[in-house]
Amino acid sequence: MVATVLLLSGGASTRMGCDKASLQLGDQSLLQWQEQRFRRAGYSVVSRLVDIFKGYNGPLAGLHSACHHFPDIEAWLVVPVDMPLLSLEAIEHLSVIGEQAKNAVCYAGCPLPIYIPNTRLLAQTLTNWLQDADGRRSVYALMEALQGEWLSDHVFHQQLVNLNTPIQWQQFIEGAEKV
Repeated sequence: MVATVLLLSGGASTRMGCDKASLQLGDQSLLQWQEQRFRRAGYSVVSRLVDIFKGYNGPLAGLHSACHHFPDIEAWLVVPVDMPLLSLEAIEHLSVIGEQAKNAVCYAGCPLPIYIPNTRLLAQTLTNWLQDADGRRSVYALMEALQGEWLSDHVFHQQLVNLNTPIQWQQFIEGAEKV
């Protein structure tokens, strides 16, 4: 099984004050930078999808849209665009464990990134939840429903950081310039 990277970039970005996907990293946007680095590593990448369910429904709406538009994809590696510290090794580790388990897998304490097989159960669960005004909306709930595996023994803790504020973004940029 080969997973496809799904880059989520449809968040509200309220704490950042602007669209995080369009933040500039050198001569390209953060979204372009993420797309390129995953493609260079050999992954197929899906991004820039429009959610089927309108209004901000979080990462589950993005995953639902991907499942709907790409039903033949075997598995997803769902990565938020605002996680540029996440190494390719962390993604590969998640993919290997997920492929072995043939189930949803993510790092303990951090529901994204997630490896998740693209099954009918996944698509139907997401549809049911998103159609219901009171439906569940969290990746934690999805992991519970799918009886996913939380990886606690890993070395990637410090990479599992979303950049949500202008200060965090500036610190990232300053660190990237030193490399």
